[in-house]
Amino acid sequence: MSKNRANNAEDYYAQPHAVLKNDDLLTEILIRLPILCICLFTSVSKQWLRILTSPDFTRNRCQIPNLDPPVGLFVSHIKHVFKCDFVSFDSRIQSRKCTVENVFAFASIEAGMNFKIVQSCNGLLLCIGSGWPYVYNLSTNLFKMLPLPDYSHADSPYYINVGLIMAFDPIKSLNYKVLHAGQTSSHIDIRTYCSKIGNWSMCKDWFPFFDLFHFKGAIYLNGALHWLQIAYFGLKHYKLNIEEHDHPILTSI
Repeated sequence: MSKNRANNAEDYYAQPHAVLKNDDLLTEILIRLPILCICLFTSVSKQWLRILTSPDFTRNRCQIPNLDPPVGLFVSHIKHVFKCDFVSFDSRIQSRKCTVENVFAFASIEAGMNFKIVQSCNGLLLCIGSGWPYVYNLSTNLFKMLPLPDYSHADSPYYINVGLIMAFDPIKSLNYKVLHAGQTSSHIDIRTYCSKIGNWSMCKDWFPFFDLFHFKGAIYLNGALHWLQIAYFGLKHYKLNIEEHDHPILTSI
């Protein structure tokens, strides 16, 4: 009888070890965990870190619907840079006004160098530090410093930065784009940085200044950037399709 119990105990403890040794089974379990658990479990072992940071893991996890539903929005104020309102999508979480600090420092960067969060997009943060753009991945704690756009072809000495916006959809691609809008003396031109290529390219088309006045407040959705702008008759919805980075299409709705 004692021998049977010993064999049953060995079988009982052997089952979890069989799962842990099988990457496919382990992936099927880990892929359904909340994003916070995934971030914490990267420190369990080298095997788990390799699985959780794999591009295939991220791509397959994005195919699971409603796994990480958004809980709300932080809406910034126009007059107060460091204040925002939290608009909850969950009736159990109260919407409220709050103060958010959007400046932080990377642990691996020299002390005293702070980074301002410009935008977040599907898990990536677009930041500015000492005039340089950075893209920061919260889940892997990795960041990349982007090269500055080339302003040598700007036809005006009064070239002004209108906005810097990131576009990232991990369901479609693990590559991201960063768009920079700059004002010359007569128009707005747009440059696009693609992480796959690794450099900036100038868009072929120019745009009227007043159409992109609130470009820096744009959000990325379904292959396009969207923003609202005050017009004579009320609010106007602008949409910039960026599927083709060298020929974006601007429409108003």
